[in-house]
Amino acid sequence: GGVFFNDSSMSISAGGDDDSQLLQPVCGTDVAQKFKPLNTVAVITLELFLSVSVLVVAVVLGVVWPQDMDRCAPYFITLYVHAAFWCVSLIVDRHIKQKHHQIRVNGYLEFYQQIHGHGQIPFYIVCLWNAVLLVLNTVFHHLYNDFRQQCSVSGFFKPVNYLSLFIVVETAVLACVIIAYVCKVIQFNRSKPPPDVLREEWMISFIQDSYSGGEVGYRECGDHISDLLEKQADLIRYLKDRNARLSHKIMLLSRQMQGERT
Repeated sequence: GGVFFNDSSMSISAGGDDDSQLLQPVCGTDVAQKFKPLNTVAVITLELFLSVSVLVVAVVLGVVWPQDMDRCAPYFITLYVHAAFWCVSLIVDRHIKQKHHQIRVNGYLEFYQQIHGHGQIPFYIVCLWNAVLLVLNTVFHHLYNDFRQQCSVSGFFKPVNYLSLFIVVETAVLACVIIAYVCKVIQFNRSKPPPDVLREEWMISFIQDSYSGGEVGYRECGDHISDLLEKQADLIRYLKDRNARLSHKIMLLSRQMQGERT
């Protein structure tokens, strides 16, 4: 069973200014920090540009490759280029995750939940298309006994053209996902919001979710337990990080004061 506090002095409501102020993090009093934008637009735009470049390479090689040279070379070159693009996408994904973690540390907990999963989708798409191209390559070698002869056929039905068609679909999907991500980041950077823990409406909502009805230790199954626990975990991480920063600042000030005394 749960523990109930029916005393009105213990209840926490939206109108309780004193209670909400008491539950504000102590570090909030010194956080007049400068807004730090999320600098991921350039790097993820570069990923989209590279995706378009892979498509251009596949199309151009398929069109202008000389007849007297190996006709399968454009197909294999495109596969190599796409593999290199996957490596770049991995680096971009690591960089974006690091930037998202910094946003979380800075206290933008709700925006982190919105953007973190979205920022990982481009890399998942590239990984999926790597698997698709692997299956496509396997099918070609399984169906055609003389694969190199198939590369020399006239018309559209050449392996490199099929490869280009699949890369067109990949690039289109990536463009939609990346443009939506960029719009979210630009809107966030332009609005320059304060950290969630310093926004009164966010704290009031958090307090109401945590102590609705004056109950502690019991929640109905229909409540958003997972969202609440995730919000609490994010808040704890933020406060721990702020506490570590403040402790470091206090230690530096103490050393400075000791140096001045001596």
